[in-house]
Amino acid sequence: MSLTSTGRRRALEDGKWVQPVQGYAITTPYGKAGSLWSSGAHTGADFACPTGTPVRAVAAGRVSSTGWAGAYGNRVVVVHKPGLETWYCHLSHIGASRGEQIVAGTVVGAAGETGNTTGPHLHLEVRVNGQHRDPAPYLSGAVDAPSTPTYNTGAQPADTPTNPALVNAANSNIAGALTTEIRRLTIVATVVIGGVALIAVGIAQGSKPRQSPRRSS
Repeated sequence: MSLTSTGRRRALEDGKWVQPVQGYAITTPYGKAGSLWSSGAHTGADFACPTGTPVRAVAAGRVSSTGWAGAYGNRVVVVHKPGLETWYCHLSHIGASRGEQIVAGTVVGAAGETGNTTGPHLHLEVRVNGQHRDPAPYLSGAVDAPSTPTYNTGAQPADTPTNPALVNAANSNIAGALTTEIRRLTIVATVVIGGVALIAVGIAQGSKPRQSPRRSS
């Protein structure tokens, strides 16, 4: 079952998160202890579903990274506001691009079993200032989370890859300013050196001993 446009619109209006997949079963909740995880406990929630099930962003934000992430397999990270992000892991397919601005319900990939898994599912993590949190309160609405980013959409969050076009433009402006400043300093240096040379000549001429005029006999 797909998320309707009405559902996406309501999610945008009321600021609530949407479910990342449809037709799922939570097989491993957040915080479950076990030797399967390097931290000793599960750092997210596992949504068991068939491989290829569309995975949707739970809230609006900006895609900050995509690609292989070791034990997490194929992963997409979405920043919702500074310090708040969600991870979508073990994807069979990545359907979002870094820097992409998305809304709640946008498909960011497809569920799979890449990385360290025992079967097809979505591993969803919520990170607050780098620390994992239980996704359940956010998904249930017990914890409010804005559906739109609180940072300026034209700005680059700290953990978002910088737009190469912006970097090139900035570098071009800096290079132009440096060239202009170097030219100005060169002119100033030339004038100063010329002035010093004239002063030195004047001093040298003024220091020569004067010859007394010869008297005629």
